[in-house]
Amino acid sequence: MYESQTVFVVDDDAGELAAIMAKVKSMGLEAVPFPSGEEFFNSEKVSWKGCVVAGISMAGMSGLQLQQQLAKTRSTLPVIMTSGIADIPTTVRALKQGAVTVLEKPLCDQELLDAIQEGFARADEFHRRAMRQEELQSLLASLNTSEKLVLDAVIDGARSPAIARRLGKSVRNVEFRQKLIYKKLGVGSIAQLVRLVMEAEALEAASKANWYSN
Repeated sequence: MYESQTVFVVDDDAGELAAIMAKVKSMGLEAVPFPSGEEFFNSEKVSWKGCVVAGISMAGMSGLQLQQQLAKTRSTLPVIMTSGIADIPTTVRALKQGAVTVLEKPLCDQELLDAIQEGFARADEFHRRAMRQEELQSLLASLNTSEKLVLDAVIDGARSPAIARRLGKSVRNVEFRQKLIYKKLGVGSIAQLVRLVMEAEALEAASKANWYSN
């Protein structure tokens, strides 16, 4: 399930970076090291699939700032934070920003593996949602202006006669356009049509909010 995913380890402490890399590789997972958040964002790997294990209190770009930058770029990379100090306010903030978890150093192998597996699972879900959103956007974009007006009216709960009056069309014309809408969107009923539009709106809202909270 996780074979194509990578763990990006970001830590400004060379010893910690090497130790975490060794742990991740001992789990049979692919890992790529970065000595700073800046170097991570300057690489092309930021768009890859996987998760990030980052120090929460790094010099330069901190782990929290790295999270915020990922949110701005609409990245789907989940973040696992590591911390050498039990700083409750910072930990809470990281979790509110969407961190998978905050692990205290020295890291426990099983806790790290569990967190990485959760990160990969989130990445899979983010990717699935993004692909589904793209599919729905493409379907809805296939409708012409007249069809979109009819669709909006149907979603509002209007029946064909009311839609015809609203748009200044004949009932026959409206019903013809409804059939075209059903065909283009691949649905067979009003219930399916409404569910499709609601799903598209929900995915769009999630996308605009990113996968992190600021």
